[in-house]
Parts: sequence; C-alpha cells; structure tokens
Amino acid sequence: MKLTFCGGAKSVTGSNYLIESGETKIIVDCGLFQGSKYAEELNYSPFEYNPAEIDYVLITHSHADHVGRFPKLYKNGFRGRAYTTSATLEMIRCALPDNFGLLKEEAIRDNHDPLFSEEDMNAILGITTGVNYQEPVMLGDFKVTFFDAGHILGAAIIKLEAEGKSVYFSGDLGNPPTPLLNYPYMPKDGNYAIMESAYGNRIHEDRGQRREILIDAIVQTIKRGGTVIIPSFAIERTQEMLYEFNQAFNNKEIPKVPIFVDSPLAIKLTQVYKQFPEYFNIKTNYIINSGDDIFDFPGLQFTQTSADNGGYGSGELPSFGDWRIFGAC
Repeated sequence: MKLTFCGGAKSVTGSNYLIESGETKIIVDCGLFQGSKYAEELNYSPFEYNPAEIDYVLITHSHADHVGRFPKLYKNGFRGRAYTTSATLEMIRCALPDNFGLLKEEAIRDNHDPLFSEEDMNAILGITTGVNYQEPVMLGDFKVTFFDAGHILGAAIIKLEAEGKSVYFSGDLGNPPTPLLNYPYMPKDGNYAIMESAYGNRIHEDRGQRREILIDAIVQTIKRGGTVIIPSFAIERTQEMLYEFNQAFNNKEIPKVPIFVDSPLAIKLTQVYKQFPEYFNIKTNYIINSGDDIFDFPGLQFTQTSADNGGYGSGELPSFGDWRIFGAC
C-alpha cells in the first residue's frame, strides 16, 4: 500500500490524497485550495498524478475544500467511478453549482478560463454513487467502508483495507457534539489514521456555553429594539441555528419574532437535510417524530429574493425586532 499527500498537508484546504495497492489507484477527496490569491492559483496547477490513471474517487463530505476540484479531475482525464454517502451526493448536487458560479466570476475578474466547465460538473455527478454508512464496497484491490464523521450531513470517515492493513481518513471532524448529528465514529482498529487538525491546538467552549452566548445576545438585542443579523455558512451552520431557534422558542427563552433565512443556497440545502432524517441523532429524530418540524416553525420565512425579505439588500434597513440569517457557501 502506498500513500501520497497531494493536498491538505501543511494547509487546511485542498484536501487530496492518492492511495495505491496492486493495480488500483484511489483518490480520497479532491478539494479546492482556498483562503488567498496564492491558493486560488494553486487550483490551476496540474495534479501530482495522471487523472486518467485513477480508478476511483472517494469524497468524505460536501465542503468545497474537499470536493471543489473534482470536476477539474474529470476535465483532465478521470473516467473512473466515485463514491460518497447518499446525503453528501445530494449536498454536492446543490452546492457545486454555486461554487461553479463563484469560480466563473473569479475567472472573468482575472481574465482566464474557468477551472472547469458546467459539462465537467454535471459529468462527475453522473459517475458518483451514494452509499450508506458501515456497508463495505469492494473497489479493485481495496475494501472501502464509510463511517459517520458527525461533521455535517453525510460527512464520513473512510476506512480503506488492502494487503492486510487498514487506513482511516477522517475528513473533517469539527467540534462535536453538534445539535443535529451523531458523535463521530471512533475506530478501534486500523494501522494508520490520516486526520484533519485545523483546531488541534484550540480548546472550544462546550455546546451549552455557545448556546448561552447566542441566546443572551439575541435577548439583549431584542430588548434594545434591534435586529440580529447572523452571517452563516449555508451548509450545517444555518441548519444548526434553526434547530437552536426552534428549541429556544419552545422553551420560551426568547420572544417569537420573525426569522428570515436570506440565502437561496441555504434554503436548498435545508431541504436536503429534511430528506435525510436517518442521519440525525436520536434526540433530533425524537423531536421531529413528536410533530415538531425543526426546519419549518411559526415565524420562519425563507426568502429567495429581496422582494421576499421586505427589500433588505436593496438599500433599505431591515425592520426592527427580527433575525436574519445570511448564508454563504
């Protein structure tokens, strides 16, 4: 078994690993480099391997720094098959066109061709298969199993076995526990683990403390007659915020004021979340099965355009005493 780090090493973006055994070559993640002009330029550099020689691609989750260069891999000659979890595949189907739009804007600004075409993007969706957690698949000389990473919907820790050895790729692990998802799977075996370490030297406050800070900020702002505006990632963070708002309403911790989710992408991704309740933790499913729709409660409005949100974004100030979540990819 041979492992080559082709991205996501000595940096927190551009995740890309080549693992080989026998006649089989597998890529784990194919993400965008992000965070600086230099990182953008790295995305246009040739891959450190021949894409046409790759047999399979495995995607840990739908964040752009793990999947954003996959269409470029296809553009450069990859014609194998790809695997990820079923939820991740649907998340990619929603989020990748948004990423493509940003890349086109970047290309126009810098006067060069886009990183890949819309045809390349559609092609990778057609060659990707969704699988379930803990159901092994044989891919050439490898046995591959996806486990719950507890990071975002569908995120996976991937185990690859060959030549009597096994290696785990953690993907991103985040800061568990999340309100919606399970704790990450904890391997008890394996010879090697390839892990992310973006927050390896940081101790975060626990979820209860984070929630108290959020609720206190909202209550104090409403008392002053103000508006709470929350920039939020479209994937996972927006859905977590909706969960917390619904719980706070139910517990009468905050007054019931209007909430606007002001991001078309976040709205689309929230619909994907609703399609996959089997990925949620026991508590969240109990709430849903009790008849409480955590993504559709009184006062919540999904706004696709500025006309839907009362004109905010066209130069007018938002009305007082509401919350607005602005999603970003």
